[in-house]
Amino acid sequence: MHNAGGISIVHCGVFGGLLKERQSMAFDGFDPSRWVVGLIGGVLGALTASIILGIVYYLSDNRRKKLYRSKLMSRLDTADMLLKENMPRDALAIYSDLLLNFRKEWDTGVYARIKKSEGNCYAHMALSRSPHEHLLKALQAYEEALRYTPFQQDADDYALIQYSRGDVCFRVAEFEEREKYLAKSVNAFTESLKVYTADAFPVNYAMALTNLGHAYRALADFRSKEDCLGKATRAFEESLRIYTLETYPLNYGAACSMLGTLYRSLSELRSQEENLLKAVDAYEEALRVQTAETFPQEYAFAQRAIGDCCRTLAELRHEPEPLVDAIRAYDRALRVSTVEAHPLACAETQLKRGDACRALAEHRDKEENLSRAAGAYREALNVYRPESAPLDYASVQERIGDVLSAILEVKEEEGAVRAALHAYGEALTIKTILAHPYDYASLQYRLGTLYRRLSKFIDKEEYLTKAARAYDDALKVFTSEYYPFEHREALSALERIRRTAS
Repeated sequence: MHNAGGISIVHCGVFGGLLKERQSMAFDGFDPSRWVVGLIGGVLGALTASIILGIVYYLSDNRRKKLYRSKLMSRLDTADMLLKENMPRDALAIYSDLLLNFRKEWDTGVYARIKKSEGNCYAHMALSRSPHEHLLKALQAYEEALRYTPFQQDADDYALIQYSRGDVCFRVAEFEEREKYLAKSVNAFTESLKVYTADAFPVNYAMALTNLGHAYRALADFRSKEDCLGKATRAFEESLRIYTLETYPLNYGAACSMLGTLYRSLSELRSQEENLLKAVDAYEEALRVQTAETFPQEYAFAQRAIGDCCRTLAELRHEPEPLVDAIRAYDRALRVSTVEAHPLACAETQLKRGDACRALAEHRDKEENLSRAAGAYREALNVYRPESAPLDYASVQERIGDVLSAILEVKEEEGAVRAALHAYGEALTIKTILAHPYDYASLQYRLGTLYRRLSKFIDKEEYLTKAARAYDDALKVFTSEYYPFEHREALSALERIRRTAS
């Protein structure tokens, strides 16, 4: 008990001594625990103040950014409205100003939108002035916009920009590096069709297809013609899934007309008769929309094209029926292609009609069809005058002379001979020996033959002399060295005249 009590006493004594020491230190003004607590409180206060200041700064900066973005978007909407209202210059001024103070890193989507709209402005301005320059600027803007318009994230904008890029490239191809820009146009329209599907965007799908078809058709002048024309044809055929006669008649008519032209071009490369028949069918489908009353020029074009196809079919089949169809088509075209309304188209159609009548004369009703041909050629002379279209004038006069000479094989009349002589004489006012030596010689040979015919009716000696002179003139060009066959023919005719005269 004593030991235990001793221990307790000693313990109490030590503890009491320590307590007195601490009290003495506290009394002197130094307390470590309070110092630590104060230090921690200061640190926490500073940290709290820093966080609060950070939050205030963040909220303030975010507010400034939101305000800036709001102003930017408002100006962007204003520019878009100006562009929509056909004021591209005013819109472009805003887009250009925005780009001066805007970093693409801030918002790549907004940057791409501005560049796309900038491209739209330049493309629009190219319609009225400096087309080449503005189109190149539009293309540069579109291609920059595409760098920040990923297909996966913004498919609609991607497709629209590609479509616009394809259109601009097609137009740039009219000014420089045609093959290069046509190929880029094909690429762009093809890219747009990754988004513009028949199910999701039927109208855009059809529009992209028709533009792709036009680009392929133009590219056929530089690359595999058959391949490019085939792809163009398939594009237009596919567009007719959307452009039907009932839903989009105008687009349907235009697409059918282009298909007719493509089939006709393909007929020169493969399956001639099959493709010509397809072309005729396509043009006739187009005429269900492009009537003489509503679309006179398109109507006349389609009728002339049908006539041309039928003439070629007649040559392939050696049959007269397609020629009859051709003449009817040309006659229908002449309903709207009059001398007063469309003089050049009228003259061209009359020439085609005359050629068809002349070809039909080889199968039946020779004199009648040759007379119809001569009448058509004379109608063309209402447009082709020697002072304005000398070569065309000479060519038509030559045709008239040939037709009248052919009529003489059926029925010889002095009047017809003189009319043919006059036609050839008119042609020779243009086809001189210096300007057109071969044509000159050929006309002189035909003059000699006509003079021989005329000598049967009147002044035999005089007209045989004229015939001999004409053959001599032909031989100035038809030498034995360069034109052996023509030389023999002219020399033989001249010898016959000399034997007759002697």
